[in-house]
Amino acid sequence: MSRPQWAAIAAVTTGLVLNGAGHAYEDATRADGFRFALSCTALLVGTVCHSMVMILIDEHARQSRQRALALASNLGRIEVTVLALWNALRLLMGVATMLPVDAYALFLVLAANGSLHSLAFFSMIGRLGAVGSAILKGFLALVVFGAAAALFCEKDHSEQCLSPLKTVSMAFVFAGGVVYGIAAKGASTLPADSKV
Repeated sequence: MSRPQWAAIAAVTTGLVLNGAGHAYEDATRADGFRFALSCTALLVGTVCHSMVMILIDEHARQSRQRALALASNLGRIEVTVLALWNALRLLMGVATMLPVDAYALFLVLAANGSLHSLAFFSMIGRLGAVGSAILKGFLALVVFGAAAALFCEKDHSEQCLSPLKTVSMAFVFAGGVVYGIAAKGASTLPADSKV
């Protein structure tokens, strides 16, 4: 990986950390120190776990040489089994708030959605690798941030509004993503001995 790619990764990471810290700070102003510490810990643990999953999937895909469809099918079987057991348990316990026909229709929609999501995820990992996919996730955060600010910024949901810290954090994510894309394209055209 080239130095500009590493710098871009650092910029995206900084932006996402600033955004998470901004949310944690907003929580701290509305709650106690324990909730602030809990928010920061959850953010850190979730980030590390998500990164590990992406790296493990990337490694598995490279070692197994399975296509994205096969990997998605394997994950889909697990998801469908868990979802089916959950729905069956809720129906048997009588805690379901919908008719069994509606529950099974919802199950089929969720299974189809999960299958498409898995296929897209594994295709993305296969084409971009773990790092490129993580950078793309940063752009997803940028889109979600923009949509939330545009659609949900109200008095009752002030945490969704634009703030200086959120703007700076998303500027880091955007700039880092652009630099990474340019550097990755340039790095793939360099001779092998000129790469870092």
